Amino acid sequence: MEKEALKQQYRNLRILYFVSLILATGALICYFIDKRWTLVLLGASIVHHLLLVRPRSKQYEREYNHLCIEQTLSRYLQDATRTASPAIDPEEIRKARLIPANAPKSSVYCFESGRGNYRGRTVRASDVTFTHSFLVVDKKRHEFVTGTWVSVALEKDTGLDWRLLGPHVVAQPSLAEMLRREKDLQRLAELPPWMSEGGWTVLRPEGNPDLPHSMVLKQIRALAESTKCPLSVHIQGNQLNVFLVHRVLGQKVNIGEAPRDQWLAFDRLPELSGILKLSDVLVNSLE
Repeated sequence: MEKEALKQQYRNLRILYFVSLILATGALICYFIDKRWTLVLLGASIVHHLLLVRPRSKQYEREYNHLCIEQTLSRYLQDATRTASPAIDPEEIRKARLIPANAPKSSVYCFESGRGNYRGRTVRASDVTFTHSFLVVDKKRHEFVTGTWVSVALEKDTGLDWRLLGPHVVAQPSLAEMLRREKDLQRLAELPPWMSEGGWTVLRPEGNPDLPHSMVLKQIRALAESTKCPLSVHIQGNQLNVFLVHRVLGQKVNIGEAPRDQWLAFDRLPELSGILKLSDVLVNSLE
């Protein structure tokens, strides 16, 4: 949807709200004149809201978010588009074993998403919520982690299988529960000072190569320092995945104010530039 079409949709929605206000005011006036008409106007107001105002409001919110997502992705990607269905399969995210999640498929839920291309690489982004249950002192706890998952398909196989979790991504008891299940994943004891002092956790299957190239680690550090969002990085084969906690593409829309160009152009995923640079560094480190 174009900006002007969205603005027209907003104006039409405001007219519907104005009609609702007229019906409510008429019902109040009729209360002092003829209470029978009060019931009629109240009924009409309710029907008007349920059949017209509410559906149009939901539609406007969806279209607003869809336009903003496309505007954001278009900053960095070619052929950027918002996708009607999740751009990333939840099972693909689960198999990455980056963020703890329960066994049922519903414990990884994807919603607003989009995709595009960067230097021939397919880039997908999706809002994701993880649900995980674990025990703390014999009491069952539940953790919900929401953020944006970005996946970049590289043109080369890195030969790596690494998971680098920054601080404050998940609760430590939750991570410990996942490691009890995924027994092949081992913590790396010897980390660069900035990682060990910063509270990073690095996981790899036993026998995998050492840490990624120093250039890759340098870019991961730069990416982490460029955002306030806790993040995790997963590098496996020809796939680069980055999960940003608290970053969401689909945001709450203020229906009370008309859409402004600067709001529609607001960058909802500023970390994408650093993620794409990380993909460049990964590919270059293999040469």
